[in-house]
Amino acid sequence: MSAPPREGASATVTAAYRQYFPLLQRKCARALGDAAEAEEVAQESFIRLWRSGMAQRPGREVVPWLYRVSTRLLIDRLRVRQRRQPVEMSAALQDTTAHPAPSIESVLQVRQRLQSLASSLPAEELEVALLHRLDGLTQPEIGEVTSLSDRTVRRILTRLEARLGPWREEER
Repeated sequence: MSAPPREGASATVTAAYRQYFPLLQRKCARALGDAAEAEEVAQESFIRLWRSGMAQRPGREVVPWLYRVSTRLLIDRLRVRQRRQPVEMSAALQDTTAHPAPSIESVLQVRQRLQSLASSLPAEELEVALLHRLDGLTQPEIGEVTSLSDRTVRRILTRLEARLGPWREEER
């Protein structure tokens, strides 16, 4: 169990909550498709921030930490869903790029693909894929959030594209 947060941590967490909660909630809602569950994941991210005392550590960036924690919580939720409700693997092999105004059908397809990917990819690769495809982060931004080198992020994205490429061809 972590130590209780220091004085002043609640002010830092409160300020971060006001500024970043809507962003995290939208991110989670896009992945999960359930507003209540998305709110739970976003709130859990901030609870973990508060409990960790990370907000009080000098030189530590709160935003990358929140992205990392919320992405890992999303991965956990998607994996639990996948165990409960199998999805066709071919659906997971289509492009998961988010569109500005997606149709209901495309949103459902993206969610199904994410659930299927959650069970078939290693956690690190899934985290990078979510940050890149769902959040639209660049490779350097992903490196900052995950503490991975640019080279490692590039390698993971290349491997992901190579893994999905042959199956995408079958879908066409």
